[in-house]
Amino acid sequence: MREKRTSTGLNTDWPGLITLASSLLISVGLGMLLKILFRKSNGQISMTTPADYVTAVHEYLLREWFCENMAVYITAQACFETSVNGIPFQSNVFLNTRNCFGFKYSGHPLEIGNYKDYGVYETVADCVKRYADYYVKMHYPANFASVDDFVKALKSKGYFEGDLNEYTNGVKKYTREYFNISGDPISGAGASW
Repeated sequence: MREKRTSTGLNTDWPGLITLASSLLISVGLGMLLKILFRKSNGQISMTTPADYVTAVHEYLLREWFCENMAVYITAQACFETSVNGIPFQSNVFLNTRNCFGFKYSGHPLEIGNYKDYGVYETVADCVKRYADYYVKMHYPANFASVDDFVKALKSKGYFEGDLNEYTNGVKKYTREYFNISGDPISGAGASW
């Protein structure tokens, strides 16, 4: 049987065109699905609200092998470092740098730039990795018995210059608000890394 051709020379086999169009739509849809799956598989967590950032930072800390207790304390620290009017992850520095710990620009390999002397990170996960590098380099123990002990250690190693009580109370505020724990001493803490 001979093919029907139009004046443009194209095949007018409509079932074939419909099959081709369906295949293209399925391919595009599958491509988008794979893109979404890849985005999730590369470790990035969707973040749009302060609570999303809290969840993401906590999860990234656990992926960096921090114990649950320290992941809570450090996430609360990130909340305090980035808060504006008590709402975490709203500071101008954070919104422009994805720097949730207030790291000054140092040329660290994970920094992709400098914004007002603060390190800029491609992702929040990269900033958490930077924090893990700092934590190990400074020889902090794997766990602290309380927020008080954790913040005292940060202060003693020059992590922050502000008032010790203000910083401690700020970190405790977010351990209560987002994790429903007081930050008071726990048993079994204090092992070295």
